[in-house]
Amino acid sequence: MKYTVLLLLILLVAITESHAQKKAEFDYPEDSVSQSSQKAFVKNFGKGRVLYTTLCASCHNVKEGRKEIIPDFSLPQLMDYAMRIEYPEHKDRLKDTEITDAEMNNIILFLRFKAKTGKPIH
Repeated sequence: MKYTVLLLLILLVAITESHAQKKAEFDYPEDSVSQSSQKAFVKNFGKGRVLYTTLCASCHNVKEGRKEIIPDFSLPQLMDYAMRIEYPEHKDRLKDTEITDAEMNNIILFLRFKAKTGKPIH
């Protein structure tokens, strides 16, 4: 079961990564960084999107009609997540045994640089 989930995540990352390269879904200063840094950013941004969709979206996304919107997190909120400050609704999901620091960093990277929606997190 664990290998199936891992395989699905890898497949989703590959699909998402190619889609992210075709359509700019993030705010990133492309002209001021090297090509290899840009590629690493796009790869980690894609991983973060998949992880967010898999682990976070069901509780955090905002629904407007039939459309799901990924809310805008503030930098202090993202820093709280990075430091693993435990909120009552996250006690089981944010532990190191459930999500690694690297995975958390990819989610935070995605949320920090995704195109803004104008919908703050509640």
